[in-house]
Amino acid sequence: QFKQANVLRAAACELTGALATTIISDQLTFVAESSLRAAVNMAMRHLHDRHGHPRYVLHQQPHEAGFAVIAYGKLGGYELGFASDLDVVFLHDSRGENQMSDGAKPVENALFFARLGQRIIHILSTATASGVLYEVDTRLRPSGKSGLLVSNVESFALYQRNEAWTWEHQALVRARPVGGSPIICQQFNALRQETLCRERDETQLRTDVRDMRERMRTALSQDKDPLFDLKQGQGGTVDIEFIIQYLVLRNAHRHPEITDYTDNLRTITRLTEANLLAHDDAKMLSHAYVSYRHTIHAMALQQQPILAHGEAFSDMRAGVIRIWKFHFDVV
Repeated sequence: QFKQANVLRAAACELTGALATTIISDQLTFVAESSLRAAVNMAMRHLHDRHGHPRYVLHQQPHEAGFAVIAYGKLGGYELGFASDLDVVFLHDSRGENQMSDGAKPVENALFFARLGQRIIHILSTATASGVLYEVDTRLRPSGKSGLLVSNVESFALYQRNEAWTWEHQALVRARPVGGSPIICQQFNALRQETLCRERDETQLRTDVRDMRERMRTALSQDKDPLFDLKQGQGGTVDIEFIIQYLVLRNAHRHPEITDYTDNLRTITRLTEANLLAHDDAKMLSHAYVSYRHTIHAMALQQQPILAHGEAFSDMRAGVIRIWKFHFDVV
């Protein structure tokens, strides 16, 4: 009911033009964060009642293990829409010896956190009389569906340093903690900064980003002339996101300030301030991105697919394609 009431207010503002699309996305993001934190607290209380608190011993000192939620994608980038799911990764910091909960029915900490993650997803995604709160996507965790639902923060760091693919580092551009242990949140932010600021081979990076985008477009785009897929189509929102992520990964080792924000619009501003993106190109990308999102919001409210007549966006689409070619069609 909390979610529905607040999303209804946001929808009214969208339809009447009372607030800008970017502000509405902020509000939808804040509603989702509040709902997510409430779900975490409910799930945590349930596990504490059953199994106690997860604890471990390190250097002969007892500690309570922490847990944190990391937001990716639209949630991480403050760009949630009316039909968006929640892309999240769960982390814990249990380590050392005697990793067990301290309740009447103790369990190993790994099992405690696995059950915690499962219960959070259950609370968020179970169909009720009022509908589903949110669909949850955890596929961005290390090793995807085959990986652990809740990762140890140290193992997560090792994965990002040694095994993660380029597209997983792209995803970090829009990743941020949204709740849980302050210590884990600080550790994640430090790891994100370290990973994004790594110096990379520019040719390999360009190839990796371009190839991943082509695979996505082939698999997901619904472009069919004269209809234009606002998200996956050529010149759509994902092209803009990939341009931004490529520029961040290519240049962050020289300009760490371009990693300051997780939303695309402020990152575009940072790239322009660092002279990594031409002013006119930045203006074009920002205008197109907001225009696409405004239309996607309207279509989501009408429960329509995000397809539009290409003529309505021909200039913006051509501008995005031109900028894409400038950065990726390099001989």
